[in-house]
Amino acid sequence: MEFVRILKSEVDIVKVIGESIPLRAAGVNRYVGLCPFHQENSPTFTVHSVHQIYKCFSCGAGGDVITFLMKKDGIDFYEAVRRLALRDNEVS
Repeated sequence: MEFVRILKSEVDIVKVIGESIPLRAAGVNRYVGLCPFHQENSPTFTVHSVHQIYKCFSCGAGGDVITFLMKKDGIDFYEAVRRLALRDNEVS
């Protein structure tokens, strides 16, 4: 699990989530957008870049970059880790 901890610390959650939904800055290290997991008209979905977490204050969805990919793409933990690792490899 050390690999997963290192991977999550190296991946920019704002960039990963920002590829799926538009995010806008809403303070220091905080971004907001419309939640991709339910229909809404006002942004209740928050991403915190320092803590590397997301939270929707409307539907309650929340977690880290791995749980975001799992929920958004309907994949399991290992596939989400694999995709992040491959993505990290392509960027380097």
